[in-house]
Amino acid sequence: MDILSRITIIAGLLLTSPLVQAHELREGEWEGSVRMHEQAEKIAKFRVRHSGSGSKITMFYNSRPYKFKNLVVRAGKMTFDLDTGSDYRCELQRLSDDGFAGKCSLEAGEEKRTIEINMHLPEAIEAEVEPEVQSEVEAAEVDEADGEEQAGTKAEADEEPEAEKESDGGTL
Repeated sequence: MDILSRITIIAGLLLTSPLVQAHELREGEWEGSVRMHEQAEKIAKFRVRHSGSGSKITMFYNSRPYKFKNLVVRAGKMTFDLDTGSDYRCELQRLSDDGFAGKCSLEAGEEKRTIEINMHLPEAIEAEVEPEVQSEVEAAEVDEADGEEQAGTKAEADEEPEAEKESDGGTL
């Protein structure tokens, strides 16, 4: 075996190693949606775990768990098999650092079915949705605090002349 073949084999093993997959796919509870056969989109949850044998994902959809089998995460792409009673081949593309979306396909004779999957870490959505302006509650609290501060300053300003009058009255 020549050196180029050895390097190619080693590079292939490294790219599919659990360490590379773990780096591309954060462990934890993920959120997302599933659209089965062009029906309405429904909420799904995903559990991502890493072990010595690689990454594992379980999707919870319609109160049932579905395991992503033969999972490979590499170069911004996730591929796996999904058994829903029928065997789908799935390919999801990386959307951002914390998300994947794509389709699962099944072709049996003339029958073609697709499942669309979108998954992301919960904090990725919160960061996108979080407004840069203050909420109404925060704004009200700030206004209230400013009002108290202004009232306090006004009261102090009102008191100062009286205090000066008393001290001036004593010296005059």
